[in-house]
Amino acid sequence: MAQPVRPEKAYFKDDGNIPNGALPLLVYRQAFTLGSSDLAAAIEERFARNDWTGSWRASVFPFHHYHSTTHEVLAIYRGTATLQFGGEKGRKFAVKPSASSHK
Repeated sequence: MAQPVRPEKAYFKDDGNIPNGALPLLVYRQAFTLGSSDLAAAIEERFARNDWTGSWRASVFPFHHYHSTTHEVLAIYRGTATLQFGGEKGRKFAVKPSASSHK
């Protein structure tokens, strides 16, 4: 039986611009080990099964922002990036697809 994926946790203090709270940012690496030929579609299907709606395939915003009424889930299906969470004083995370999109 496969071991459950354990997330990295990052906590951020309110910096006056981004109202970070008591809940951590959870970063799951290797969350998708599907071996799918269309990793993006597999991720969208998983999000839909969890009732995480409003999905889109696009880039991330190039500026700091937050969601005041919801939590956000983000998956990387292609490429690499360095994303900063927690505002300008937050922490940077190198991200990439967590599973191969080729069989």
